[in-house]
Amino acid sequence: CYDFLKEYQKAIYIYQSILAEEQNNAVALNNLAWLYLTAEKEELKNLKTALEYARKAVQYYPSSHNLDTLAEAYFQNKEYQKALGAIERALLLDTENSDHFKKQKRKFENALKKNQK
Repeated sequence: CYDFLKEYQKAIYIYQSILAEEQNNAVALNNLAWLYLTAEKEELKNLKTALEYARKAVQYYPSSHNLDTLAEAYFQNKEYQKALGAIERALLLDTENSDHFKKQKRKFENALKKNQK
C-alpha cells in the first residue's frame, strides 16, 4: 500500500521485514522488485537487486504477474532476450491480461532489434 502512495521508504521497510521472517514470500519479493524498478526517486532504484528478487519470486511462484516483473527487470538490466522469454511465459499463463503482455513483448522486441544493430 505504501508503494502506491509513493511512500517508498516505508514500503521498502515493510517488504524487507517480511522477507527477514519469510525469505520465500513471493509477494514481498515481487513487490519489492517492482518498487526498485519503478520508483520515481532515482536513489531508490536498484536494478540488480530488483532482478535478483524478481528471479526468486518466479522461482517460488511463477505467476504471470511475477513473470511480468521479471521481464521488466531483465529489460531494465539490458537482458532483452531473457525479458522476451519471461513475457512469453506470462502470455501463456494469462490470457486476460494479454494486451499488457503483448505491449511489453513489443517493447522488448524493439529493444532487442535496436541492440542487435
